[in-house]
Parts: sequence; structure tokens; C-alpha cells
Amino acid sequence: MSDPRRTHKPVAWVAGASRGLGLAIARELGNAGHRVLITARTQDDLDRAQSDLVAEDIEVITRVHDVRDAEGARQLVSDVESGFGPIETLIAVAGVLKVGPVPDRAEEYAEPIDIMLRGPINVVHAVLPAMRDRGRGRIGVVTSIAGIIPVPHLVAYSAAKHGAVGFTRALAEELDGTPITVSTIIPGLMRTGGHWHGDYEGQPEREYVWFTGLSAAPLVSTDADRAAKIIVRGVIRGRRKIIFTLPARVGDLLYRLSPVAVGVAVGLAGRLLPDSDRGEPAGPDQVGHEHAPGYRAAAHTPRIFDRLTVLADRAVRRFNQSTAHNS
Repeated sequence: MSDPRRTHKPVAWVAGASRGLGLAIARELGNAGHRVLITARTQDDLDRAQSDLVAEDIEVITRVHDVRDAEGARQLVSDVESGFGPIETLIAVAGVLKVGPVPDRAEEYAEPIDIMLRGPINVVHAVLPAMRDRGRGRIGVVTSIAGIIPVPHLVAYSAAKHGAVGFTRALAEELDGTPITVSTIIPGLMRTGGHWHGDYEGQPEREYVWFTGLSAAPLVSTDADRAAKIIVRGVIRGRRKIIFTLPARVGDLLYRLSPVAVGVAVGLAGRLLPDSDRGEPAGPDQVGHEHAPGYRAAAHTPRIFDRLTVLADRAVRRFNQSTAHNS
């Protein structure tokens, strides 16, 4: 890009866009006519994402940024708006996945909460002053159906996502009647390839199997590209609530009608999930009973399981997950 001002395309920032759903959203925004600012924690991951997007004639700006850095977010916005024009749209996507029994220590909640609750707060407040000054803006925060319905073996993740839902909904109310819209994005299970880098705890192999098996099921989960289309369309139109996948919609409705009944059903389902077995020695061919990333747990699953999860495995390759770092 020889001259960053040679076009007048609106700038859209996707925070956490080097892989997975964030990369799919960046692609969709670019195809919809935006110049896309993508941020993540490592330049290598951003370079791969940029290469994929530029190959589709999408104008891309890359910046290394950790959503936990509030001051860095403010400086980033100042630099980008000075060089490329106002950020008209922000979609906060960055997240981490931890699957397993209740953590042993309170400190284990820090990373999910810092990235998936404080992270959106940091990037939203970095763009909000300028949006208010200009009198326009579109904000979207990716939460989860696990931020509506408590999910066993996703306690830290659910805690962070519940907080993100509360923040985004409260902000939407605060800005009601202004030209700035805030969308609470509530996906169900998606095939983003994120299972490959999730942190599986307790009995990693068994945790990986149940979570990835559900994520790969076509009738339960949705493709990340389709999810990105729904999200971008909803954010641009200023929809307050964007919820998708049929199970997520049904679960949200039932939970609003009878949270006690849904809680009982979820609790019963939770009893089918693996016990922690923490402290047991690992066998020579086992990952262990503490924690492991998905790509390590996957190496110890039955070969038949790979055939059942082919759609999820394709997402690993398509959405820059196979060699990506945490971003």
C-alpha cells in the first residue's frame, strides 16, 4: 500500500484478528468495502493473516497490540486515525478457551477475564471518545452463549463472557439515542479452528473430545465464514443483539422463560463430563492430568475421531490456526 490515504474506505478495527473468527470477520469487512485494521499479539501471526487478506484484494493495516493494554489501545487509535482516517467500526473478538473442571486457584481466572472482559473494555474506551466527537460509530463485542447460560467445564470462560455481556448491554443502554450503536454478539458453537489452541485441563484428552466433537457437528455449530457474515451485517446495521446458531437461539429463549429448568438440564449434562482426576500420574502414552493445548490432546485421540471432526480440522487450516501463536 504505497499511499495510505489513496482511498476513502472507512476503517474498521478487528481486535484479535490474526486467526479464527477474527480473521473471518476481517475478511468479511474487507469484502464489504472497509479498510481493515487487524491487531493481535504477535507480528508473525499478523503477517500470515495479512497475506491471506491481501490475496483477496483487501486493504489491511496491521498493528501488534494486546487487548489487555489500555494505554496501548489509546495510542494505537491515535496513530491509526492520524495516518489512515477515523475508525468507524470496532469489533472486539480476542479470546482464550479453557475447558475443564473448576480451576484449583483463583489466579487461573485472570487471563480469561483480562482478555475477554477487560480487553473489550480497553479497546471500546480507546475508540469511544473520537466516535462521540464525530457523532457516529459502530461497536460490536463478541461474547458467547456461555455468557448467557452457565456451562459446566467452562467456568472461567463463562465468567468472563457473562461480564462482557453485561458491559456491552449496559453500554448500549448508556448510548441509546446517540448515533453510536453497540452490538452484543452472542454466538453458539462455531467451527473457527479455535479448538486447536484451547487449553484442556483435568483429563485433557477427554475434555478435548467432548468439546471438539460438539464444535465439529454441523447441526450444532456453524462455519466461521457464515458467522462473520451475520456479525458484520448486524454490527453495520446497529443491531443491539446478534445471536445465532439454532441451539443458541433456543437455549437463550428457554433460559429467559425458565432459568431453573435450564440450569437443572445443564447440571445433569455436566455430570456426564470427565472428572478432574488431578494428581494422578500420567501413563507413558498419555498427555497427563493437568492441562494441554488442543494440538497435543488431539495426538492421543482415536483415529475414528479425526473422521468425525473433519469440518473442525478444515477450519484449523483455513483460519490460520495451524501455526499461529496465542493472539
